Amino acid sequence: MSQWKCSVAASAMGDARASLGALAEEVVRVEATSDQEALEKAKAEIMERSPLTSTLPVDLLDDWLIAEPNGGA
Repeated sequence: MSQWKCSVAASAMGDARASLGALAEEVVRVEATSDQEALEKAKAEIMERSPLTSTLPVDLLDDWLIAEPNGGA
């Protein structure tokens, strides 16, 4: 598994801040075998930490989040 850092894309930050508050600016680090797995894990962590996500359309976090390798895994 590799280390990944997942965050809200800069292009979506305004909308994400309006819905998630300060959580939108946090970077979620996860271990995963692919970027898709990393995004799923990050999405689950964000949903767990913010009750506001239950009111968002299901695919909105998918549109906002990006995953990048975290460097030396």
